[in-house]
Amino acid sequence: MPTTSHLSYQNLVVIDRRRTERIDADIYADIYYDGAYLMNCVIKNMSSEGMAISYCSDVELPEKFEIRSGLFEDTIPVRKVWSNDGISGLEVHM
Repeated sequence: MPTTSHLSYQNLVVIDRRRTERIDADIYADIYYDGAYLMNCVIKNMSSEGMAISYCSDVELPEKFEIRSGLFEDTIPVRKVWSNDGISGLEVHM
């Protein structure tokens, strides 16, 4: 007979600290550090205050860097808030 596992309520609760609503995106972009190209990424969602990106999980992102895309007029300075297995949450850092 298959075994069932039970999850506690604590495992199901996710605290969302975002102050603004994010929109889904699928935007190809580049990551720069100190003005030099580091790698490419995909912006998965974004808001006026931050974004989530996916990238090669073999690379450790610096704490602060820039995001560039042909869709944006300017380079976006960001600060890494969290990172897990090739996905990072970023705060726009002006």
